Amino acid sequence: MEHVVSFRRLDMLKGTPQPFPYQGSKRYLANAIVPLIPDGVDRIIEPFCGSAAVSIAARQTGKVQSAVIADINAPLIDLWNEILKEPDRLIVGYTYLWNEQLSNPREYFKEVRDSFNETHKTALLI
Repeated sequence: MEHVVSFRRLDMLKGTPQPFPYQGSKRYLANAIVPLIPDGVDRIIEPFCGSAAVSIAARQTGKVQSAVIADINAPLIDLWNEILKEPDRLIVGYTYLWNEQLSNPREYFKEVRDSFNETHKTALLI
């Protein structure tokens, strides 16, 4: 049985916040994925969540009441846990990074990337 998925941007997803940019994000695809969620589904599970674009969109549209996100990338899941449980701590770390990079963004990016690869600190992942 062939199923054709039509794509149109969902007005209710315009301006939906995303906590961070993520390469390979399903943010654009969420417009096509969310309408495929059957009515009456209370919770979705988003494996390979990345930026959790589908879960956020499904919640934003009211299609589901809750979402479970998962990913094999442990530092990414640590980042999500910090966003959800300790956002103030993450804000402090990221604010510091933002201010430090202003004088030489390219070199600072390289330093932060190297530091993340060594320490896996969540603020450095952003």
